[in-house]
Amino acid sequence: MVWDPEDFGVLDIRAWSTLAEVLGPAPFRALRRKSYQRAFESSDYDLYLAVVRQLSRLTGLTCREVDMALYVYWDRETRGGNLYVG
Repeated sequence: MVWDPEDFGVLDIRAWSTLAEVLGPAPFRALRRKSYQRAFESSDYDLYLAVVRQLSRLTGLTCREVDMALYVYWDRETRGGNLYVG
């Protein structure tokens, strides 16, 4: 199932940006070239999912939990953790 949070994540520009910042050099260099103006392609999701699955195995988290952690990191680093604080 593609919606199974154990094995699949949600491709989000904020989580993508976190990976691009944190992972550094190749093979993740392609992550840095993506911008807010460009649409994601299926090959982007393949790369993203491979990285998220690897992080999932290393941490014992589900892919969805890795997604959420990447998002929270982005929010804290770029917005001070107050993206949805009214």
